[in-house]
Amino acid sequence: MDAIGLAASVVTLIGVVVTNSQKLYDLSQKLGSTPNHLERLLHSVKKFERLAMDVRKRSKALNERESSESLLLLWADQHERIQKDLQNLANEVYEIHGLAESSIKPGNEKLVRARLKLWLAGSTIREYEKRMEGHANFFGLLLEMMIE
Repeated sequence: MDAIGLAASVVTLIGVVVTNSQKLYDLSQKLGSTPNHLERLLHSVKKFERLAMDVRKRSKALNERESSESLLLLWADQHERIQKDLQNLANEVYEIHGLAESSIKPGNEKLVRARLKLWLAGSTIREYEKRMEGHANFFGLLLEMMIE
């Protein structure tokens, strides 16, 4: 992979992370008072989004001479894992967002609220929070390597 390929693959990831960010924000608005885990996850996703955009801008400015082999190898090693985590988060958020949307149907409000609380209090949201924070840190490292 070269600097252009890196920029293109980061653009793809940004599309997924922006969608996740918007859905998480919509979910937090729908719930009214935002639970701490959801707020922290949203913060981690937004941080990841900002750093990914910075990496995209910087990678577009790189040319072949500037793009170090170690940077490209590091990206190749992490890219698929990041993409998989983002897609899994997107699937999870889509399901929970749909569940929150269904709560407006008469008769199932209590069940839906209970399921949402279980998801928000569960280990899944904390795991995604840790992963997004880790991916944001990785993008911070990439950015440092590009600036040096």
